[in-house]
Amino acid sequence: MSTWIDSNQVNKRDKRRCKRVNMPTKSVAPKSAGQRKRSRKGAANVVATANPSEPARGNSGTDTPLRIPYGNKDVAVRLGARYRPGGWYAPPGIDLTAFGERGWL
Repeated sequence: MSTWIDSNQVNKRDKRRCKRVNMPTKSVAPKSAGQRKRSRKGAANVVATANPSEPARGNSGTDTPLRIPYGNKDVAVRLGARYRPGGWYAPPGIDLTAFGERGWL
């Protein structure tokens, strides 16, 4: 019985070894601490924050949130609405009467 167990264990190990041979090997070169890949978003943020003439608004709290129904994007954009991941909003200085007439406030 022990010979049968030993013979089967060897086969399992051989199968694992075959699978590992096909896997790519890891590099043994030392990793450099200086050169790292940067995303384009990170580079764009650096450029945007480096220009002090434009104020950074983001979610300043003065924006008016809007409830724009699906399919009314073109109308909302013509009226001055903007979209960000948080939803539709009207930036400061936009007349809100048109949005109120449509019930989007």
